[in-house]
Amino acid sequence: MFTSLQRRILALYGLSLFIVALASGFLGWNFIRQLLWHQAVLQLQSAFYDLRQSVREADFRYRLSLLQGVSQTEARLLALNGLTSKVKEILSGSPWLWEIRDHGTVLASSHPLPKRGLSPLYRVLKDPELKVELALAYNPEILRRFLQGYLHAYWVSMLMLYLLLLAILYLAYRAWFRRPLHQVVKALETGKEIAPVGLKEIDLLVEKIQESLKREREFTQRLAFSEKMTALGTLAGGYAHEFNNLLQMISGYLQLAQRFLREGSTEKALERLERAEKAVLKGSELSSRILRLARSKKTEKAWSEVGSILTSTLTILEKAFPKHLRLEVEAEKNLWVPLSEEALQEIIMNLTINARDALAQKEKGLIKIRAAKKNGWVRLEVEDNGPGIPEEIRSRIFEPFFTTKKVGEGTGLGLYLVHQIVTGAGGKIEVESTPGEGTRFILWLPRAEPEKVSEKSSKRTSPTHLSGKRILVVDDESEIRESFAELLQLLGLKAETASSAEEALKKCRHGSYDLLLVDLLMPGKDGLWLIRQIEKEPSRPKIVVITGYTQSLDEELEEKKKQGIVQGILYKPTDFKKIEALLTEVFR
Repeated sequence: MFTSLQRRILALYGLSLFIVALASGFLGWNFIRQLLWHQAVLQLQSAFYDLRQSVREADFRYRLSLLQGVSQTEARLLALNGLTSKVKEILSGSPWLWEIRDHGTVLASSHPLPKRGLSPLYRVLKDPELKVELALAYNPEILRRFLQGYLHAYWVSMLMLYLLLLAILYLAYRAWFRRPLHQVVKALETGKEIAPVGLKEIDLLVEKIQESLKREREFTQRLAFSEKMTALGTLAGGYAHEFNNLLQMISGYLQLAQRFLREGSTEKALERLERAEKAVLKGSELSSRILRLARSKKTEKAWSEVGSILTSTLTILEKAFPKHLRLEVEAEKNLWVPLSEEALQEIIMNLTINARDALAQKEKGLIKIRAAKKNGWVRLEVEDNGPGIPEEIRSRIFEPFFTTKKVGEGTGLGLYLVHQIVTGAGGKIEVESTPGEGTRFILWLPRAEPEKVSEKSSKRTSPTHLSGKRILVVDDESEIRESFAELLQLLGLKAETASSAEEALKKCRHGSYDLLLVDLLMPGKDGLWLIRQIEKEPSRPKIVVITGYTQSLDEELEEKKKQGIVQGILYKPTDFKKIEALLTEVFR
C-alpha cells in the first residue's frame, strides 16, 4: 500500500500528529471537565449556604412553636412543611436534586438521589433539633447534557485544528522535501549538474549519484573511443585496400604503356594511359569521400539527373541482393539536383545497402525507391518493410561511427556521409520509422530545370582562345608544378613556375602575369599568405587555387571569391580537362 515515499512520510507524520492531537485533546478535555466540576462545586456551596439558613429558620420556628404551647409533633410537622417549601423555592429551576430524610425515611424529595459514592457533588445537612437530614446532589443527567454540549464543540474544534496542522505539514513537506527531490529528478532527466538541495541525506545521495554518473560517462567515453578506433581501423583498412588496388591498376597500366611504346604500339599504349587516368579519377573520388568525413571539402557545383543515376546504380547493386528481396523503383524524368554523379551514387548506395541489411532476417523483403518533384524540390524516398529503428537510437543514426552492426560489419559512416552530402547541397533529411513495420528516409534536394542546367553546361564548355596568357604555377612539389606547366604550354599559354610563396611574390613584383595557379599548403609561407600579399598590389593578376586539403580555410576562400580576388578552386587530384575548362571560364 505504502510503496511511495511520499505516502510513507505523510502517513507517518499524519499518524504522529493524530496521536499528539488525540492525547492533547483528552488532556484538554479533562482540564475543561475539572473546570466545570469546580464551577458546579462553587454553585453547590452557594446553594448549601442558603439551605443552611432555611434549616436554621425551620429550627427556630420549631422552638418558637414549642414555647407557644404547640405540641411537639405538630410543631415538628409545621417546621418540616416550612423547610420543604423553602427548599423548593431556593432550588426551583436549578440542576440540584434534594431529599429530606428522617432516620433514612424520605419525607420529601425532588428526585431520587444517586448513591453517594457515585457523585462527588453530594452534601448532607443535619438538624439535631428536628432530627432530619437534608441531602443535596447535582443532577447527573443535566451535568451529562451540559458536558456533551461542550464536548461536541470541543472535538469539532480539535478536528479542525488537526486538519489545519495536517495541511501545514503537507505544505512543509512540499517545500522542504518534495521540491528538492523533484529538483534532483529533473536534473537527472535533463542531464544537468545536480546542485545541493540543503537536505543532508538527499545531498549525500546526490553526491553518490553524481559519482556513479561520472563513472558511467567515463566508461561510455572510453567505450565510444574504443568503438571509434575500431571503426577507424576498419575504415582505414578498407580505404587502404582500395588505394592499393588503384595504385596497382595505375602502376600496371603505366608499365604496360611503357612496354607498348618501346614496341611501337602507340595505340595500345594510349589505351593503357587512358585507363590509368580513369583509375586516378577513381582515386580522386575516394579522397573526396575521406575529405567529406573530415567536413573539409565542399560539394562541387555539379548537376546530375536522378533517374539515370538511380537506374545505373541499382543495376549494379541488384546483383548483390539476395533473391528474397524485391526492389521497386519509381522515378520521374528530368529531375536535376545540384550533386555530382559520384555523390548521388553514394547516397543511393548507402541508403539501399542499409535497407538490404535491415531485411536480412526477413523472408520477403521489399525496398521501394521513389523520386518525384514537389514544390521546387526533388523528393527522394528509400523505404523498407524491415524491423524499423528503435526510438532510443533514432536521434543518433547520423552520428559518425555510430552503428548497430557487429564489429567488422560496418563503420557507422554511411548515414553520416549521406547527411553531409545532402545538407551540403542545401537539402534536408526526414526519417519515419515504425517498430515492426519498416523505415522510410525522405531526402529533399533543390531542383533545377533541365533548360537551366543545359545553359550552365554550355556556358562552361564553350571554347575560348587562351594562347599568349602568362601563368605562374606556385607549388612546393616540383613534379606537380612541372606537369602543370607542361600542360599549360600545350594549351598555348606561357607558363612559369615558383617553388614557394616568397619566390612567387618576387616574380609577380618584377614581372607581369595574367593568372597565378597557387597551391595552398606549402612549407614556410603558405598560399593564403601569397594571396593576401597579391591582393594589396595595384595591378594584381587573377588567382586560381589548387589544393588537396583546405580544412578550415574554406570560409576565407569563399570570401575571397565573393570579393573577386580568387576566381576559382580546384581540388587535387584533378583532371587536366577541368583545368582547361576553368581557365576558359576565367578568361572568358
